[in-house]
Amino acid sequence: MTDSIGPGNRPGDTPVGGDRHMDRIATLGACLAGCDVALVIRSGDDGCLGWGRSWPGGDLRAVDYPRLAAVVQAAPTDDDGVVMADAAAAPEGDVTAVALRGMGLAFAARVPLSMGGRISLILAGCQAGPQGLPGHVVCGLRVLGDLVRDGVNTAVTPLAMSASGLSADLIPVMKRVVGVGFAFLDEDGVFLDLNGYVARLLGGEPASLTGSSFLDLTPVHYREDVAESFRRVIHDGLRVRGEWPILTTEGVLRRTSVSSERFEYGGRPVCLSVIADVTHQYADHALRQAQARLLKQVVLEKPLPELLRGVGEVVRTHRPRAGVLVMHRHNDGLDVESAVAGSDGTQAFIDALATDDTRAPWATSVTNNRQVMAADLGADEWRGECARLARHCGVRGVWCWPLRAQDGGALGCLVVLLERTGLPVEWEAEFLDELSDLTGFALERQDRIEGLRRSALYDDLTGAANRTLLDDRLAALRAGDARAGSRTAVLLLDLDDFKAINDTYGHACGDELLVAAVARIRKALRADDTVARVGGDEFVVVLADADEATARGVAGRVLEQFDEPVQLGTHSVAIRPSVGAAVGPAGGGDPEALLKAADQAMYNAKRAGKGTYYLSA
Repeated sequence: MTDSIGPGNRPGDTPVGGDRHMDRIATLGACLAGCDVALVIRSGDDGCLGWGRSWPGGDLRAVDYPRLAAVVQAAPTDDDGVVMADAAAAPEGDVTAVALRGMGLAFAARVPLSMGGRISLILAGCQAGPQGLPGHVVCGLRVLGDLVRDGVNTAVTPLAMSASGLSADLIPVMKRVVGVGFAFLDEDGVFLDLNGYVARLLGGEPASLTGSSFLDLTPVHYREDVAESFRRVIHDGLRVRGEWPILTTEGVLRRTSVSSERFEYGGRPVCLSVIADVTHQYADHALRQAQARLLKQVVLEKPLPELLRGVGEVVRTHRPRAGVLVMHRHNDGLDVESAVAGSDGTQAFIDALATDDTRAPWATSVTNNRQVMAADLGADEWRGECARLARHCGVRGVWCWPLRAQDGGALGCLVVLLERTGLPVEWEAEFLDELSDLTGFALERQDRIEGLRRSALYDDLTGAANRTLLDDRLAALRAGDARAGSRTAVLLLDLDDFKAINDTYGHACGDELLVAAVARIRKALRADDTVARVGGDEFVVVLADADEATARGVAGRVLEQFDEPVQLGTHSVAIRPSVGAAVGPAGGGDPEALLKAADQAMYNAKRAGKGTYYLSA
């Protein structure tokens, strides 16, 4: 989690010719940019005068600072006067790179701290190059120039600056730095002072957070390491860097990059921590991992709930108490394919929610194919069962992202449940955009796979099993009967006079009649029974663990389903099936022999007057 860099500045470490106040500015610059060496220099007629220096100790104390300053001062600058020299990336023969390598340095940078570049901050390190200082870091470094520019005009000596009360001005200037967080903490992790950036990051105000403990906002399993880091900085003078998770006052888990160093504050040593929010980068990394995992699971054709379970966990990397659902559109309704909960309240909501509530945010999102942000379900605009349940379970906010197919149509919805009101911040909205695109791709892919699977195993017209699935089902039951000593029964049905109806009303009505027939047959079956279409108007029903009484009972219920005529458009058509039934021996028998016996029984039923059933002996 943390990396101890080495001893930082201690009282008495100021090099000859330096100034303690400028050393503090250099220390702050090194801490802010994450560099090993920092110098504050002033250009003058007599050359570069070293004012402030910061180093972690070890080999870098032997760096030739005047030479470093001269090399970087002479290097080419960009339009803003910034020098960025990376010895590893520089072309062969680059003068600056050669000089840096000669001093054992990997990179160096110069940022002007005053207009005209008369005062500059030089940063250098022996680790890998910075690949360019981020814009917010450059901005923060320049604000440090206010401290110098306010007290230095044309030619002011370090002694005069010391007399001007520079130390008292340091803290207010630091707190004005934009885009970077500063905090002063004691050895117990209590905030002594902090700027607005840190306060916003933690979800509060500087005044309310001063006096509170950083450790109270740190997840429990990280607290001991973080507390030890503060102690090592203050007591041992170590510079410590690392990434620490913080649970904000709003319940959001933030990932922070923290660089800490000992600093003099109010006459005593404290921990100065430069804090940056890297949650976005961390979330982006988590998203890339989820993408790779999801694509692998799609290729392996994993079941949809297993495939989507990771989606909710990715959201909970930064919203640990959130509930996350993936809803899938089926036949104009919504099914919950995956659900994870981060609290008792969101779990209770998930357990009791009704997906058919047309006034729920997710229904609006899917119907209108757009994002719906119910920032506060307690508001008057949200009514119905969803809003009532949310208030009961303590769910305050619901964010809904439509899950779209490649053609843009809504396949479902990604739902985030929150215990607090509010809207996602910009990076979080972008994160959920990408996650919903990824989830939509997975849903569409699985829908296509399922479609191909159904085409291979089910009749396209009626949705009944086809001959392939029927054979698989009979083979599986035969093996099960052999193990358990059970019996399997089959019914073979033929719709009486179907050809005459088809010829009279046309093939479209005939197809509609076949679909209606399968629907009625299914109403008469048990949950584990199977209906298959094996011919134009012929169907087979497979009954697991069935005897003669079971076969008679199911056959009778099937016939009852056809007591009422079938409505085909404006036509009311009366039709009944003839049913033949056969029951296999205990321990299983030959499926083909069983089907042949049922077929013969069906013809016996037709000879007996149609519209009845006959059980094979």
